[in-house]
Amino acid sequence: MPHLSLQGPLLGRPDELRAEEEKQFWAKRDPLKAFERDLVSDGLVSADELRAIEKEIDAEVQDCVDFALNAPEPDGSELTRYIWAED
Repeated sequence: MPHLSLQGPLLGRPDELRAEEEKQFWAKRDPLKAFERDLVSDGLVSADELRAIEKEIDAEVQDCVDFALNAPEPDGSELTRYIWAED
């Protein structure tokens, strides 16, 4: 299925290089949104259930971000660990 990234090339930077019409054209064909519509229309899941799953995912991702931001900086000796085979 042909698709187009709906985000700019850099995180947090708008995609000003594409025409608005092109972005709208592809947004209507978003495969994730189409899959969501199919799941709901086929009665496999409700929209509320999908929102609940999204909330669970958001909470788990936020927990991971918080953990990473609050973790101590690694020791400099760890910089090359797991890059080369260790004896």
